[in-house]
Amino acid sequence: MAELENFENSGVPAAADEFGADTAEEQRAAASADDAKPDIPNRFFGGVGSLFCFPVTAVIALWFSAKVNEYLEAGDYDRARAASEKAGKLIKASLYIAPVWMITAIIIVVVLSKL
Repeated sequence: MAELENFENSGVPAAADEFGADTAEEQRAAASADDAKPDIPNRFFGGVGSLFCFPVTAVIALWFSAKVNEYLEAGDYDRARAASEKAGKLIKASLYIAPVWMITAIIIVVVLSKL
């Protein structure tokens, strides 16, 4: 046991230092820096896809999805999360409204063609 203590105190560099690896403190600091920035989706592509379903709500969803990146860059994570949730709700609304909109349009066309 005494030999191990002498080796640790001998000034021999640790293996991590020899190969240029980060120390444990540097690794923890990097991990905490990554944890500080939450992963919030901007839902941009969902908004683009919903443009073909119901454009009214899709355009508003695209606006909110653009705001997500703006808020993330400013460091306002609460507003970024809220904008992301609003964009997601509007995208879902576009997908739910689309079939109703199409069925209504078909009914109107059929009724008007019989007049």
